[in-house]
Amino acid sequence: MKSFFIITSYSIASFASDQISGWLFVIDRSSAAYSVQNAFTLIEYSLFALLIYLEIHNKRVKKIVLFLSFSFYCTCIYNYISSPPHFDSLNVTLESILIIAYCIYFFFEQINIPRITFIYAFPQFWITAGILIYLASTFFLFMQADSLTREARRGYWIIAILSQIIRNVLFIIAFLTKKHKENSLDKFDNQSIYTEF
Repeated sequence: MKSFFIITSYSIASFASDQISGWLFVIDRSSAAYSVQNAFTLIEYSLFALLIYLEIHNKRVKKIVLFLSFSFYCTCIYNYISSPPHFDSLNVTLESILIIAYCIYFFFEQINIPRITFIYAFPQFWITAGILIYLASTFFLFMQADSLTREARRGYWIIAILSQIIRNVLFIIAFLTKKHKENSLDKFDNQSIYTEF
């Protein structure tokens, strides 16, 4: 399943970005650390947008996602070129707004699909919920990150850490939901059904 490959890639990139930027901050290379964080913003947006894009069925909305993604990339590149390396709150805020909107549309579309099983029986629900909760809970923190002092940022950073934990737990639930779904389908396929008339 493509969504699990995307989430695994995202998790690896997130871990690598956190480790590399943290190490660069420790050795006092903050401009390089900010460059890593800004690059990760593009990677994060790309993977989340791709994930939602693949799950959305409406072709007009898919075109809108492509247009907004192109606009987002242009904005990020312009901001990166035109200013010295720093934590770019504008790019992170734009990313959050766009991905939150995509997630809300995804849920709207899923609710309108008639089906027998509950929406939370699908791994895509848990993945999208994890993304939505993570971005919504860090939205104001990242929006204000440029204006906060280093000490204040450290104090509020617990919000980012807790939201990452919640996001990762929901991703794990998605993996478990997929595994449970595969097991139940295998059991059903291996059983023979007898009927008497």
